[in-house]
Amino acid sequence: MLDLLWRIRSGEFFMEVPIVVSNHQDLEPICIELGVNYKFISTLKLKLI
Repeated sequence: MLDLLWRIRSGEFFMEVPIVVSNHQDLEPICIELGVNYKFISTLKLKLI
């Protein structure tokens, strides 16, 4: 995902990513920096349902 976001930012890929949904929080600061909405979904909560 990080590679895709950097390629979009550099102009190599011409596309828009409106939101990143992930079960890892490590991409959140990068998404914020790049202006991409970010949503974290805990897999712990999913397993308890």
